[in-house]
Amino acid sequence: RFIERMPFGHEKLFSRSSFSAHNVLEVIAREVGELKPQDRDAFGGPATMFRLKGAQGRIGVINPVTGHFCKSCNRMRLTARGTLRPCLLSPREIDLKSALRDGATGEELAGVFRQAVLSKPVGSLHPNIGLKDTMNMIGG
Repeated sequence: RFIERMPFGHEKLFSRSSFSAHNVLEVIAREVGELKPQDRDAFGGPATMFRLKGAQGRIGVINPVTGHFCKSCNRMRLTARGTLRPCLLSPREIDLKSALRDGATGEELAGVFRQAVLSKPVGSLHPNIGLKDTMNMIGG
């Protein structure tokens, strides 16, 4: 999978070293051959999957900066702090660690996850907001 670089902290949205999903697909088509888009499956998440004629496997492209796939995102992240982050680009986090340490029942834990799912943003968040945490803190 190819994942577009996302801005962290004070990084700019695009820089000279930026390489978009579109760029990657152009290079593969030019150097290896035409890629055929595949239908999304329920577990594919934000990746757009492609196949190369005659090749095994698939190539996935995740384009958070140029693709704004928020409406179809089915992912949450468990952070190193023990919180659930419903959206990578949002600072909102739901405390899971406290519930676990307090001996929450399965039903109570399901409620924490339900709260996280229901707090996922409906529309696109513009990725130039920058991420304050590093990916290892967010769960990436």
